[in-house]
Amino acid sequence: MDQKLTDYTFDLQGYLVLSQALSPALLDRINRTIDYLESLGDDEVEALWAQLQQALATKRELARKVAAAQKLKSLWLALERSGCVSAGEFAKFMRRCEEV
Repeated sequence: MDQKLTDYTFDLQGYLVLSQALSPALLDRINRTIDYLESLGDDEVEALWAQLQQALATKRELARKVAAAQKLKSLWLALERSGCVSAGEFAKFMRRCEEV
């Protein structure tokens, strides 16, 4: 079977052929990573899975805190623009938040 027909058949199976889509260095790194992961035992895989879940939970919590801080800052700036609070009060408030 010639290469075009092979690529076409490969594509029919749900894969997309992109010539040189990855650099040789990246492809080598991916292959080494897959080889390493395939060599792990069940206990090691479970430990890596637990670490991944913990990292994702930490990322979600940090994203939640950043979103809350951005919302607070927007609210405070709106209050400042309306003349209800001053920039100095905002700085003092933020220092107190950092202490908590």
